Amino acid sequence: MHIALALAFSISAWIPYATESKGIPDLLPNISQFTNISPFVYDITGTSTITDEGGISKGNWNEVFSKARQDGVKIIPTIIWGNKDQIHAMLSDHQKTLSHISSIISIVTQNNFDGIDIDYEGKYLSDHDLFSKFLAELSAALHSQNKIIVCTVEAKTSEYSGIASACDQVRIMAYDKYFYDFGSGNFSTTIPLSISVGNAPLSFDKSAIAIAEKYIPANKIILGIPTYGYDFTYSISGATRKVKWYSAPSYTDAIALAKKVGATIHTTSQDEKYFLYTSSGKNHFVIFADSQTFADRLSLAKSLGIGGIAIFKIDGKEDPAIWNDLAK
Repeated sequence: MHIALALAFSISAWIPYATESKGIPDLLPNISQFTNISPFVYDITGTSTITDEGGISKGNWNEVFSKARQDGVKIIPTIIWGNKDQIHAMLSDHQKTLSHISSIISIVTQNNFDGIDIDYEGKYLSDHDLFSKFLAELSAALHSQNKIIVCTVEAKTSEYSGIASACDQVRIMAYDKYFYDFGSGNFSTTIPLSISVGNAPLSFDKSAIAIAEKYIPANKIILGIPTYGYDFTYSISGATRKVKWYSAPSYTDAIALAKKVGATIHTTSQDEKYFLYTSSGKNHFVIFADSQTFADRLSLAKSLGIGGIAIFKIDGKEDPAIWNDLAK
């Protein structure tokens, strides 16, 4: 039923609603290069109400959808949910689970989408079996309508098990590595930042794929590739660097900032770009992705024989040279 999606090398992208006014103009002339697209538009409000944050019901995406269908590109919007207590409440009450599944099916069928992307993050580890059961029930409901289910997961072993049979694709968010290493708060390290602080280092990508393949067929694994970066402030005390998250600049933001402060851009041993600068008496470390970062991860995915890639994100501020890499 979904063999074509599973076996062909898939090129996907998330287009966030918050920047759709800039992302859509970048997407439209390049849309034929994608296998499927995921408007990042549905959020959960209250306990389980799915909210259209991107104006799909208002027609904001009509041109995108028309062009996608014309070019044979599948439309698989994303539902994002990051409240673990609300997710638990839905999963632990089967009537609520069934109601949630019904809401998802209604969205997919009423809008004639090709499927849905489930991106439920930060779940309680103890809810893993319930979440797997939810995915299995949702998958059966979608497949009965000849629709696709994509599962987006964090790059954690605990996320991989028990979902392979339910999901037609599993997108691995193999980025934000610093968060996995240090958490969301301030942190300290004695290792140089260009080594210790990464967003999507190649070794992390390779490890995420290798671990995922123990649980998920390779042709279902989709490598998430970032187009943005991070700016951290830091202070030095002896050999220790005390680090604090500052912002998440896009590629164009990072390039403009480097030019403004006169910084030299370097490449880490893990194939990410970085530079240092000082502002208002504070030291800054910026690490980000450019087209070479993207091209090398695209090549990695192809060389490892996995199902494809998913770009996070198309927001009008990604390195424009990635379109040349996709066209090759």
